[in-house]
Amino acid sequence: MHPTTQKSNDGPQFTAVLACFFLSGFAALVYQTAWLRQFSVVFGTSELAVATVLAAYMAGLALGATAAGKLLQHGPSHTRKDQ
Repeated sequence: MHPTTQKSNDGPQFTAVLACFFLSGFAALVYQTAWLRQFSVVFGTSELAVATVLAAYMAGLALGATAAGKLLQHGPSHTRKDQ
Protein backbone atom coordinates (compact mmCIF):
# COMPACT_ATOMS: atom_id res chain seq x y z
CA MET A 1 0.00 0.00 0.00
CA HIS A 2 1.16 3.45 -0.76
CA PRO A 3 1.13 5.97 2.06
CA THR A 4 -1.32 8.75 1.47
CA THR A 5 0.17 12.14 1.05
CA GLN A 6 -1.59 15.05 2.63
CA LYS A 7 -1.32 18.52 1.25
CA SER A 8 0.43 20.77 3.72
CA ASN A 9 -1.40 23.93 4.77
CA ASP A 10 1.79 25.74 5.69
CA GLY A 11 1.91 27.97 2.62
CA PRO A 12 1.98 31.75 2.74
CA GLN A 13 -1.64 32.01 1.58
CA PHE A 14 -2.85 29.85 4.46
CA THR A 15 -0.83 31.93 6.91
CA ALA A 16 -2.26 35.12 5.46
CA VAL A 17 -5.81 33.79 5.82
CA LEU A 18 -5.15 32.83 9.44
CA ALA A 19 -3.73 36.28 10.11
CA CYS A 20 -6.83 37.89 8.59
CA PHE A 21 -9.12 35.77 10.78
CA PHE A 22 -7.10 36.67 13.87
CA LEU A 23 -7.06 40.39 13.08
CA SER A 24 -10.76 40.53 12.23
CA GLY A 25 -11.63 38.74 15.47
CA PHE A 26 -9.43 41.12 17.44
CA ALA A 27 -11.03 44.13 15.75
CA ALA A 28 -14.49 42.76 16.52
CA LEU A 29 -13.56 42.36 20.18
CA VAL A 30 -12.25 45.94 20.30
CA TYR A 31 -15.45 47.25 18.68
CA GLN A 32 -17.60 45.22 21.05
CA THR A 33 -15.75 46.66 24.03
CA ALA A 34 -16.10 50.20 22.67
CA TRP A 35 -19.83 49.74 22.07
CA LEU A 36 -20.27 48.32 25.55
CA ARG A 37 -18.60 51.39 27.04
CA GLN A 38 -20.79 53.70 24.96
CA PHE A 39 -23.99 51.88 25.92
CA SER A 40 -22.98 51.93 29.57
CA VAL A 41 -23.26 55.73 29.35
CA VAL A 42 -26.78 55.42 27.91
CA PHE A 43 -28.13 52.40 29.78
CA GLY A 44 -25.79 52.32 32.75
CA THR A 45 -23.74 49.30 33.64
CA SER A 46 -26.57 46.84 33.51
CA GLU A 47 -27.53 43.59 31.89
CA LEU A 48 -29.50 45.59 29.33
CA ALA A 49 -26.36 47.28 28.01
CA VAL A 50 -24.49 43.98 27.73
CA ALA A 51 -27.47 42.22 26.12
CA THR A 52 -27.98 45.05 23.60
CA VAL A 53 -24.34 45.03 22.53
CA LEU A 54 -24.23 41.25 22.32
CA ALA A 55 -27.48 41.12 20.30
CA ALA A 56 -26.22 43.78 17.88
CA TYR A 57 -22.90 41.96 17.50
CA MET A 58 -24.58 38.62 16.79
CA ALA A 59 -27.04 40.25 14.37
CA GLY A 60 -24.12 41.80 12.50
CA LEU A 61 -22.41 38.42 12.26
CA ALA A 62 -25.60 36.81 10.99
CA LEU A 63 -26.22 39.51 8.38
CA GLY A 64 -22.61 39.38 7.20
CA ALA A 65 -22.65 35.60 6.89
CA THR A 66 -25.93 35.71 4.98
CA ALA A 67 -24.65 38.37 2.59
CA ALA A 68 -21.37 36.52 2.03
CA GLY A 69 -23.26 33.28 1.39
CA LYS A 70 -25.46 34.91 -1.21
CA LEU A 71 -22.49 36.58 -2.91
CA LEU A 72 -20.52 33.34 -3.04
CA GLN A 73 -23.51 31.36 -4.26
CA HIS A 74 -24.09 33.70 -7.20
CA GLY A 75 -20.45 34.58 -7.81
CA PRO A 76 -18.00 33.03 -10.25
CA SER A 77 -18.02 29.24 -10.44
CA HIS A 78 -14.49 28.91 -9.04
CA THR A 79 -15.71 30.10 -5.62
CA ARG A 80 -18.31 27.35 -5.25
CA LYS A 81 -17.58 23.95 -3.75
CA ASP A 82 -20.44 22.10 -5.45
CA GLN A 83 -18.45 21.26 -8.59
